[in-house]
Amino acid sequence: MENQLAETNRRIATFRKAARILGAIITVFLLVFGIGEMLEARGRASSQPLELISAIGLGLLVLYGAGLVAAFKWERLGALLAAAGLGATFVMLGFRMFPGGGGGFGLMGVLNPFLLFFWVPVILYVLSWRLESRRS
Repeated sequence: MENQLAETNRRIATFRKAARILGAIITVFLLVFGIGEMLEARGRASSQPLELISAIGLGLLVLYGAGLVAAFKWERLGALLAAAGLGATFVMLGFRMFPGGGGGFGLMGVLNPFLLFFWVPVILYVLSWRLESRRS
């Protein structure tokens, strides 16, 4: 029984560390991507304002990134914020609400493996919670 409890504790710690590391990597990626886009837009002479739907999508990605950062201190709240932001983004993508014609339920939309990777930290947090609830 004691060995099983130690194994469960080790798994919880592993899931939590992996979620935090991946969350940090994704957050840095989003920051670098966002800063690069802002610098590129500033360099263009004909910079146009964002469409409303694009601004909403950008806000949801900021919510996702803020959730991943908040998960370092408040794990459940941060992961729920990240899941809400990413989930709403995927709903918008699935209904082809973003300009540019991409989206839908194919490989260019919500089934894109690159985009699905963003769910991994949230799933790891949920797995660690599930193991914690079974342990008690």
